[in-house]
Amino acid sequence: MTILLALSTTRESKHGVEYALSRAAEADAELVSLFVVDRNIAASLFGQLMDAGFVGEKVGRDLEGTILKDYAARGRRRLEAIASAAGERGIRLRTELVEGNFAEETLRTMEEVGADLIILMRAERSQLSRLLFGSAVNQVRELAICPVEIVEES
Repeated sequence: MTILLALSTTRESKHGVEYALSRAAEADAELVSLFVVDRNIAASLFGQLMDAGFVGEKVGRDLEGTILKDYAARGRRRLEAIASAAGERGIRLRTELVEGNFAEETLRTMEEVGADLIILMRAERSQLSRLLFGSAVNQVRELAICPVEIVEES
């Protein structure tokens, strides 16, 4: 069995990681921990700042690049912590850090590793917010070809 734990800068919680580690240990499964540096978040944020005139295009692009580097460094540290916890429990683990769209990269990895289960985190947001701005978690849940479990962050 292969369990895919999909994380990103805005989708990571200790509770969710612990849940995924426990599921992998119980099922004697391989855990694939994916961290997606979601460039859409940074692009959207700095696009809005540029559109509003708070920063110029060059400054906005430079800040976006800096933020993406920071997100990647945070992702590497998170994956290292998960690897350490998995090693202590004897859980087989693969890690992957990618840059891209969270839903697309999660679905690509699901197919690539042959995931039998995907575990996602979902931040607390109103249904209206999800309707207006979309939900990558819902997109993965709707398009995945395997079961998806969602750990609600609090």
